[in-house]
Amino acid sequence: MHLDMSKFGVCAATRCGRKLPLQQPPAQASLTVDSTPPGADVEIDGAFVGGNTPSTVSVVPGSHQIAVKKKGFADWTKTLTVTGGSVHLNADLEHAPAPQ
Repeated sequence: MHLDMSKFGVCAATRCGRKLPLQQPPAQASLTVDSTPPGADVEIDGAFVGGNTPSTVSVVPGSHQIAVKKKGFADWTKTLTVTGGSVHLNADLEHAPAPQ
């Protein structure tokens, strides 16, 4: 028995005589991270994405946790919501306190 799926509101694009919209990939945003001093590692959402600031990476729109880390300095973190375009961050790293 053959079922005509168009009678149930389900059809292939060619059977219903209409084209289905193409899925667009999510828009990318450009994120440039600088640091003072330069040469720090960059992590986005807990994943290492590049070293030796300044560094430019692509991210999808949404909320992201940015971390900039360099030995001898306190970690710099920032949460930001990216909507698209270009974002520039400058992490001013502070010397880590001496171990006691």
